[in-house]
Order: sequence, then C-alpha cells, then structure tokens
Amino acid sequence: MKAVVMPNSELIRSGRNLRGLLNDLKRDVPTAAKELGISEQELNSYIAGEMIIPLLLINKAVEIWPLNIRDFFILEDDTSNGMLFFSKEKSESSSRILKRGGQDYYEYRDTAMSKGSTFRPEWIKELVIVENNDPFSKKIFWNKGHFLHQFTYFVGPVNFYYEVNGKKYCVPMNTGDSMYITPYVPHTFTTRKNEKGEFGFILAVTFGGKIFGDAQQELSLLGHDLSKDFLIDYSKNPTGNIIKKFREQMNISQEYLVENSLVSLKRLIDIESGKVVASKEEMDKIALTLKIPSRELIPLQLEDPVIIVLYNNARKWQNNSYTFVELSSPIKLPYLKAFEVNINTNQKSYFIKVISHQYLYNVSAENILLYFIDTSNTFKEVLLRPNDSVYLKPNIQHGFISEGGKLLVVRIGGRLTGDTMHELSLLDQRGFERLCGELTMWYDPSGAT
Repeated sequence: MKAVVMPNSELIRSGRNLRGLLNDLKRDVPTAAKELGISEQELNSYIAGEMIIPLLLINKAVEIWPLNIRDFFILEDDTSNGMLFFSKEKSESSSRILKRGGQDYYEYRDTAMSKGSTFRPEWIKELVIVENNDPFSKKIFWNKGHFLHQFTYFVGPVNFYYEVNGKKYCVPMNTGDSMYITPYVPHTFTTRKNEKGEFGFILAVTFGGKIFGDAQQELSLLGHDLSKDFLIDYSKNPTGNIIKKFREQMNISQEYLVENSLVSLKRLIDIESGKVVASKEEMDKIALTLKIPSRELIPLQLEDPVIIVLYNNARKWQNNSYTFVELSSPIKLPYLKAFEVNINTNQKSYFIKVISHQYLYNVSAENILLYFIDTSNTFKEVLLRPNDSVYLKPNIQHGFISEGGKLLVVRIGGRLTGDTMHELSLLDQRGFERLCGELTMWYDPSGAT
C-alpha cells in the first residue's frame, strides 16, 4: 500500500486541527496522551505537524471520545497558491459517454473543480437530436433530479426539459441563455436539428447550498421522522410557523408571549396559523421577547423552482473595460452570482476581489490573459485559451486582458456565508487567527494569562 504523503502546510493544519479538538474536549497533552496510550512526545509531534496522525490512532480516539472520524480530516488544498488551472486537453481526456435507454445520451467532461469548493462544474454535450420541442418525445429520457443545485449556461441549440408539479415543459435554449434549477426537480437535455449539423452543449455547475456537508450528515443521523419537523410551512404565511417553532423551543405559551410582546392573543393565533401576516413592528416585539434577531422571522422569498434567463433579456452593465451580462441566479441563494464577462482591454489596470469561490471558463474563440496576486503575494499570469477553465479561491485579486474574449464567471459562496459570516464577525477578534488554525492551549498550565 502506498504511503500517505502530506505537504508540510497540510501537516501543520492537521496538527492545529488536532490541538483544537483537544481544546474542545478539555484535554491537555498529558491527559490526552494517557487516554490514547501514547507518549506525550508522540502526541506533541502530531500537534506540531511533524508527523501524520495514523488511522489506528484516530480510530482509538473516536472510540473513547465523542468525536467522528471526519473531525480529524482537514480540507485538502489542491490549488497552486489560490488558483487551479484546467486545460482544454485535460478536460477532453476526461471524456466519457453515458447511455440512457440503451443509446448514447451525454458526453461528459470535467472542468476546473477544487476539493476546497462546494461546486462541481462539467461540460456536457447532448448526443440525442430532436426535430421538435415535444417534452413527451420518445427520444428523451428524464433523470430523477439530484441533490445539488444547478446553474447551466447554454452553447448552441439545446432543448431544456423540466417537470414541476406533474407538468412537463420544454424550452428551446441558445448560446448565452442560462437557467437555475432547484434540487430534485426532474430534467433532461437534447440538441436540436439544425442546418450546420452542430451539437449543442452546456456548462453545468452543480453545487451544495446550506444543506450540503455537515447539515446533510445531521439529517442522515436524525433520520426522516425526526428531521421532518425542521420543515417550515411555506404553503401559508411561513413567519407564523417560524414564530411557533421558536416559542416551542423556549416552552413559552401563547399567553406569555402575548403578555410580553403587546400583541393580542387572537392576533398571535392568527399569525401562527398563517391567516394573517405579522407587521414589522409586531415581528420586532415578538423577536425581542424570544431574544432572537428579527431577521430570523423573515422567510426566504418564494420563487419558481426553475429560473430561466434568455440572453437577449439579461441585464447588462459596464465596469471599467468589462461588460457584465447577468445570468440566472435565484434570490434565495444570494451568494450565487453568474455572469458572462466580455473583455476588451490590453492593459493590467483593474483588480477584482470577491468573497465567493469562482469558476471561470473561456467560452470565446479568443485567448484571455488572467493576471492575479496569489496567496504568497506573488503576481502571476495564466493564459486561458478557448475551453480552458480555472478555479479561484475567495479574495484573490485578479483581472483579465483580451481583445474580444468572453468568460463564463460563476461565483458561489462557500461555507462562510450568511449567519456564519455574521457569527465570525462578532467573535472576539483576538481569537481570529486561532480560529483559522488553533495555535495554543486554551489556558497556560503555568497560570500565566
């Protein structure tokens, strides 16, 4: 069996992660070493990032401590100082044909995807040619929907089929059109017969939202029966349902909430049942009694499960030498933003920096120069030829040079968005560096502060 090799930086991160786990469990090195049956010197070597933590030791740790095996494994950084380049040739070498109904249906190719992000972007060519836009055509085969959200950018003549509330639809799409589709909505794609004999293809970026990762693991642990009560009833007024959940969490009666929030009992009953909508003043008073932020009572905006944006109807704006064309993105996912970016400049003059993970794909026939400052604070340049793609970490300063080049840019929030970002910002900032990798014990055994 091939020995596991970890870069020094990942060994250090692994050691700091272990230090953090021991702090959370309130174990100092002598106590933890004794419980694990190893020497203090050996344990200190793991904490210092000098040695890989053996799986046998991890297995022992999860037997004696309330930890999961996955707690010991850090996210692997597969970027080159913040950037991962994926060439057209590497994409073509990943080509595979998937069949449906006994016939070749799609050709899939990988594009730039990082182990540190939550999205899975793919190039997909449709291999079934249709002569009409019939969603009941015998030529098409539907999927069952899938867990990940999906953004799709269309190139060439592609038919997009989807099913909502038992009704099937077909929308003819063309280059520059885009769509977002909610998880578990059945859908499929074909290419239309055309004079040039071209096959259409799509760039499909599937990604995890808030349920991805640890939340999904918790749902799995709880099971269906215990998990279903987390659902908010969006069929009526969801604010009332949210108020009821918080009230029950505190074991507060409706009468007590009425007494302390100055909302009448009948009004509260009507709000919780969804018959009426609470005013902002009422929500503020109820939230104060429940000791929660008022925004916790504000539901997400209801939208169609499939959002289609045709290129000719898309919003467009100019920013320096770039023209942005806004592609499909739902309001309920505020950290998903997708654009077609048209570049017309031959100067390095403008840096972009965003808090999102980014996927870039050269959808034009022109070369594009990507310039950026990497995580080692070094200025770098990468040439993006047609059909090359790139992943960029959040907050990497970058820009583009091209005369007529065009990029698909998809920005997706990672794990540090929304409530997580607020919580991070409200921590005592003296601990911020430790949060990014624990550096010390939570107390000094000598008694010093």
